[in-house]
Formats: sequence, structure tokens, C-alpha cells
Amino acid sequence: PQRPPRPLVSALEAAQGGFRGEVKQAVATLADEYLLLFGQTKPAGGDSDARRKKLVFELNRNGQYFNLKEKLKGAVAALVKERYVKTPAMGERELQELHNQLYVFLVDEMHAVLKGLQKGTDHLTEPAAPPVGDSSLAAFSLDKLKLLADEYEVNDDLVRALKYHRQRVVVAPHDLEGWYNLGTFCMRATGQRAAAEEALREALLLDPSHHP
Repeated sequence: PQRPPRPLVSALEAAQGGFRGEVKQAVATLADEYLLLFGQTKPAGGDSDARRKKLVFELNRNGQYFNLKEKLKGAVAALVKERYVKTPAMGERELQELHNQLYVFLVDEMHAVLKGLQKGTDHLTEPAAPPVGDSSLAAFSLDKLKLLADEYEVNDDLVRALKYHRQRVVVAPHDLEGWYNLGTFCMRATGQRAAAEEALREALLLDPSHHP
């Protein structure tokens, strides 16, 4: 029988990359919410604490805090499954040590992502183009394309962001969200009105009742 193809990355590498990706997404979401609330103005005097409280309130009100928490929870669970294995033979002290190691590792990973974003050096590895029409997408992920597009937009690299939005609809031409995201990106970030209308028209053709 034919052997299944070897995975491009190990399960542990995939879990670690997934966690880092979710941290980046969380940073982008928090930055967007902050800008919506306060714009580019800098806090004055003791205004920082008031802004923090207002941001936390807004995140809870609009459900973003819950969404971020659930996504990070899933990424942490996948990482724990691959890196920190609990056995029935472990005592209370060993379990505590395991939890301490996990906490330190997650904090280090988070700091590594934040430092990379701060320096502008932390980007997801650009993947090779996936096979067009491969519905299984076994060696590739539409979510990763979306993540790449969002990451490059956050870093003001609109050319690459557009590239990955377009690649997403090439790989999955029947993915409504892909066309919708491409259309809204073109309107929001590039000012390409004709391209935006074309992409949104494709989304409506796939589902005329679609609402954002």
C-alpha cells in the first residue's frame, strides 16, 4: 500500500506555531479595539489606567474577550497535548512542576512574539503555494492564509496582505468568507473599488442571503 505523505512539520511545531499565531491575532485585535476607542492620541497624566479599564469593559461588552480567550485556550490545549504529557504515576509535586514549566514556556513564547512584532522581524514563514483545487488542503490551511493576510496588514505590508487574500480565493474559489474578506480588504486598505465590488459580487453569488 502507498505510504501517506510525511507531514511538513511535526505536531509539536504545528502546535507551537498555532499558539504564536493566536498571540499575534490577539495583539492585532487588541490594537484595533484600542484605535477604535482612542485613535492615535497618547494618554495624558493618569489617563492610562482609565483607558485600560475602558478597553477591558469594551472587550467584555462586544464579546472579543471571550473569543480571544477561547482561541488561546484551544491553542494552549494543543500545545500541552504535544509537549507536556501528564501520566497517572505523577504525584502532586511532579504535577506542580509540570504546571510551572508550562507557565514559563507560554510566557516565554508570548514575549518572543511581542518582541518580534516590536522589532518588525516576527512573521509567519511564508508557505509555498498550495495546489489549486486541492479541496482537502492537507498540506495547507486556509486559516493560515487568512492569518498571513491579517498579519501583513497589521504591519502595513498591504502588497503581501493582498497577495494572500487573493491566494485564498484561488485555492478555494467556493469559500464565501474568502471572497468577502478580499472585498472588504480592497475597500478598506487599498482603495481598489472595482476589485472590491467584484469580490463582494462573487460572495453574493455564492450566498445571496449573506450578511457580514
